Amino acid sequence: MDGILLPACSIFFSLLLCIVYFSKRRISLLENKMYSIMLISVLIDSILVVIVQLIAYYNPNENGLFFLKLFNKIDFIILTIISTCIFLYNLFITLPNLKKQKELIISGFLIIDIIVSMFIMALDVNLIISGNNASVNGTSTILTIICCGIYLLSTLLLVLISWKKIDKRHLPIFAILLIMILLIIIFNLN
Repeated sequence: MDGILLPACSIFFSLLLCIVYFSKRRISLLENKMYSIMLISVLIDSILVVIVQLIAYYNPNENGLFFLKLFNKIDFIILTIISTCIFLYNLFITLPNLKKQKELIISGFLIIDIIVSMFIMALDVNLIISGNNASVNGTSTILTIICCGIYLLSTLLLVLISWKKIDKRHLPIFAILLIMILLIIIFNLN
């Protein structure tokens, strides 16, 4: 049951962040809305990972395998949404003059994410169950890695190109990018 410890801690901290963030009044800014979506998405993602690990731990039957694949695909969609929000958050704080075209930009990325989500649901996921841990690979996984990688690389490039415009709002972006890079390395090593 080792595979459940990290996502369970993630649920706790995500829930704590949500409680603190949503209990305070906020100015109605686009960045705050993006951050809100990210917080809720991370909480949902953590819950899904715990559910997947629990299903895998209790030796799933045919129905369990179906739900493992379905929940992993939903998890991939949520990861894509989180990556999109990170990019858009960074875009709007780095280039504030783009806020005039915010509806067009958000609509464009929403269409891209819907198309990617349809492909994620249509493509295959192969389950890898080893002991009490579950993991996946397959074309749906590859598409998710590529899509999230493009968003995160674009975020990093945007920050590097606009180096002189960086302020304290960019620090969480650097932390997220560093953590995601480390997670990708750890995932590939395991």
